[in-house]
Amino acid sequence: MKLPQSDKPLAILDVECYVDYFLLKVTRLSDGKVVDIEQYDGLKFDADRARKILNFHETVSFNGKSYDLIMIFLAMKGLSCEKLKEWSDRIILGNMRPWEVENEANFRIPKSLRHIDLIEVAPGQASLKIYGGRLHTRRMENLPIEPDERISPEQRKLIISYCGTDLQVTIDLAHELREQVELRCIMSNEYKGDLRSKSDAQVAEAVIKHEVEKARGGRKIKKPDLERPGPFYYKPPDFIEFRTANMQEVLRKICNIPLVIGRNGRVQKTEAFDELVFKIGNTSYKMGIGGLHSQEANRSIYSDDEYLLVDEDVTGYYPKLIINNNLIPPACGPVFSSIFSGIYERRVKAKRAKMKAIAETLKIVLNGTFGKLGQPFSIFYAPKQMVTVTITGQLSLLMAIERIEMARINVVSANTDGFTTKAILFDWECDTGFDLEEVAYKSMHNRSVNDYIAIPYTWDAENKRWDENKIDKPKCKGAYASPGPGIPAAMGLKKNPGASICTEAVIQYLSHGTPLEDTIEKCRDIRQFIAVRSVKGGGVWPRRDGSGIGTAEIRRCV
Repeated sequence: MKLPQSDKPLAILDVECYVDYFLLKVTRLSDGKVVDIEQYDGLKFDADRARKILNFHETVSFNGKSYDLIMIFLAMKGLSCEKLKEWSDRIILGNMRPWEVENEANFRIPKSLRHIDLIEVAPGQASLKIYGGRLHTRRMENLPIEPDERISPEQRKLIISYCGTDLQVTIDLAHELREQVELRCIMSNEYKGDLRSKSDAQVAEAVIKHEVEKARGGRKIKKPDLERPGPFYYKPPDFIEFRTANMQEVLRKICNIPLVIGRNGRVQKTEAFDELVFKIGNTSYKMGIGGLHSQEANRSIYSDDEYLLVDEDVTGYYPKLIINNNLIPPACGPVFSSIFSGIYERRVKAKRAKMKAIAETLKIVLNGTFGKLGQPFSIFYAPKQMVTVTITGQLSLLMAIERIEMARINVVSANTDGFTTKAILFDWECDTGFDLEEVAYKSMHNRSVNDYIAIPYTWDAENKRWDENKIDKPKCKGAYASPGPGIPAAMGLKKNPGASICTEAVIQYLSHGTPLEDTIEKCRDIRQFIAVRSVKGGGVWPRRDGSGIGTAEIRRCV
C-alpha cells in the first residue's frame, strides 16, 4: 500500500495500557518490520524512538486521533504507567476529547504529523473487531487480561501478541480502504487541507468551506446558530403538481402537517407523517422524513413477453434536488450555488470520461453535503432545507408513479431514489430536470421493499438493448445483501457477514435453476458459512431443543 505523493513509508500503530504496563506496537508496511516500545517497572518508555517513528513515517491507526496518539504523547512526556492508566480511563470511560487532554496535560500534537485514522474513513460506526469480522480477517482475539488487572512479567508477551492481532486487523482494514484513503490524499493536495482522516460528510464540509472562503476573498464562514425550536410547514416547489384528486389530497395533507425542530436543533420524528399511507393504482406507499417506500412483501414478479421489468434510479438525486431548488445553506451565502453546481457538472464530465478517481472524489463532496444539512454546528446546517430535499424528492417520484399508473402500467416497487416499473419516463425527466439510470430485470423477489433479490439482464452495448438471454450480477438489498468474500469495501464493511452461502444458493437457483443443495455442497470457501454478531456477556449457540451452548463450551468444541 503506497499513498499518492507520499514521501514517507506507512506504519500501522496500536497502544495497550495497564496500571503497570504500557505498550506501543508498530508495523512498517513496506518490509513488515515490527517495533515494540514498552514501559513497566524497571523499563522507561523510549520517547526518542517513538518520536522518530512518528516523524519519519506516515502512521495509520483505528481511533488513533482520539486515543492512541494522545496516549503516545502522554507517554513521551515521561508519565508513569499508573498516570497513563488514569488518562486512559478518563478518555475511554469519561469520553474526554483529545483537545481537552491536550489543554489539561499541556501539550500539542503537531499539525505537521502525518497520520490517518481509519475510524472515520470506514463506512458506518463499528468496532475494529466488527470490521475484522466483515473482512474475514484470519484471526480475532478478545482482550486476554481485564483492563484493571495487573500484568505479570510472563503476561507481557500475551499482551504483545494480542496487540499484534489487533494490529493485523488494522492492516487488513487499511488495505480494504486503500482507494478511499487515496482519494482523500488526492483531495488533500487539491484543497490544501488534511482530509485523510475525515468521513465523507466531513470531507464535503472541508472542501465546500475552502471553495466558499476562497470565493469570498478569504473571509471565514461562521457556523450558524441553531434554528429556533418549534413547528414549520413544508412548501412545495412550483413543479410539484399531481393530476389525480387522490394525490392532490395527499399533497394537501403533507403541506398541513406541522414539522417540528427540537431543542437540539434537529427535525423531530413526526407521527402524522409516519402514519401517512396511500395507494396509487394497486400499490401502497408510505412517506417519511427519510424517504419513500412502497409496502410490498413476500412476492416474486417476472418480466414476460408483454412487459419488461425496469428499475429506474435517479442520477445524483439529492445533489440535483439541492441545485434544482436553489437551496443555499445560510452560513455559505449565494456563492454556494455556483460552487456546488460546478462540482456537480465536473463530476458528470469526469464520470462520462471514465475518470474514476475524480468522479468518486466529487461524489463524496456532493453526497456528503446533503448529509450535513441536518447537523447542528455544521456550516451547512439548514434543517428546513434538508426536509425540502427529502420531501420534494419523494413527491417527485410520486409524480412519475402517478403518470405511469394513469397510463395503466403498474409500478411494482419504490424507494428513496428510484422505482421499478414497466415504462419509459422521458416527459417526467423534462418536467423535473432529473435524469434516470435504467436496469432491466428478469425477475424481482421481495421479502419487503428493503429486502429483495433482483436478477438483471445484461446490457448489449453493440445493439443498444437488454439481452434477455444473459444474466448480469444480481442486485441484493437488506437481509440479502450479506457480504461475501470479494465484495468491495463500500458494501462489505457496512454489513456483518450472515452465512452468505444461503443467499448465494438462492441467487443461483433464481438465476439458473441450480438446486440449493448443489451450490451449498460444492462451496469450499469457509468464509461463506461464517456469521458475525456483536454480543454482550458471551455468545450462545442455540440447540434445536431451545437450549444453548455457552461460550466456554463453544471453545472446547472448536
